[in-house]
Amino acid sequence: MIQALLDKILKAGVVLAFSFAQPAFAQGQASEEETPQTIVVLQSAILTVETERLFNNSLYGQRIQREFTEAYTALNAENRLKEAKLSAEEAELTGLRATLDREEFTKLADEFDVKAQQIRSEQISKETEIRARPEQARQEFLRTVRDVIVEIMLERRALAVFEIDDIFIAASSLNITDEAIARIDQLIGDGTTN
Repeated sequence: MIQALLDKILKAGVVLAFSFAQPAFAQGQASEEETPQTIVVLQSAILTVETERLFNNSLYGQRIQREFTEAYTALNAENRLKEAKLSAEEAELTGLRATLDREEFTKLADEFDVKAQQIRSEQISKETEIRARPEQARQEFLRTVRDVIVEIMLERRALAVFEIDDIFIAASSLNITDEAIARIDQLIGDGTTN
């Protein structure tokens, strides 16, 4: 209800009229001269933006999400392949146990353990790098689109743009996310060069 009221006020142009009338004279009659009515038009000094939605709904953000999903899927496939190879090597090594003397078997088993640990470490490293990509891309995106947000802010004569989550309540007409997404998509598309 409050949100609807705020939206109506802003859509109506946020016009506040203040009427300043002269005090009444003797016997409650108004003076013939009245102070003219003053109309004050308020422009919003602040705007809001949803940076998470700005990124996720832009062509750029959607491309990053697709690339992340593809990279993660490829890594999972690679992990399964490496795991299958290690399992086969382990089974082969276990089969050799009966034919090798203890010292030779221990040496091969230790080498296998080192190899397995190295592969696991490499795969964990790859996963960490892949998981970091979306946040790195998001930060780069926000730096890149800052000028678009500033442009909208200046056009609307606002003084500041706040993250929507930092505002307790605001009229939805203050939210520039959709406008920014449209401009960003037009300006940089998915961020790849054609």
